Amino acid sequence: MRSASAADTTTCGSRRASYNMEQIIQYLFYAFLLYLALINLIAATVTIYDKHISRRPRGSIRRVPEKTFVRFSMLGGGIGTLLTMLLIHHKTKDHNALLVKIALWTVVWIALMLWLLGQNN
Repeated sequence: MRSASAADTTTCGSRRASYNMEQIIQYLFYAFLLYLALINLIAATVTIYDKHISRRPRGSIRRVPEKTFVRFSMLGGGIGTLLTMLLIHHKTKDHNALLVKIALWTVVWIALMLWLLGQNN
C-alpha cells in the first residue's frame, strides 16, 4: 500500500479521499466537455425557436436578438449555433456580419479545445 502525501489527499470527516492531480484535471476536462455540449444544445434550440417564430406575422411575438446568437458563440455555443443556422437556413442570406462573428468565436473555441487536448496528453 502506498502512502499518500499531503498534496494529493483530502480528508472529509471520517472518510479519506485520495485524488491525484491527473484525475482532477481529467474530471475538469470532462466537466468542460459537458458544458460545451449543453451550451451548444441550448444555442441550437434557441436558433430553431427563432426560426419557428420568424414565420409568424411580424410583431405577434418578440424575436431573439442577433446579439444573443453572438453571445452564445462567445460562451462556447458557436458550433451549435452555426451548424443549426446553416442546416435550417436561418439568418444566412443577408446576415454576413452575424455569420462572421459567430464563425470567429467558433474558431477561438476550437483553438482552445485543441490547445487543451494538447495539454491533456
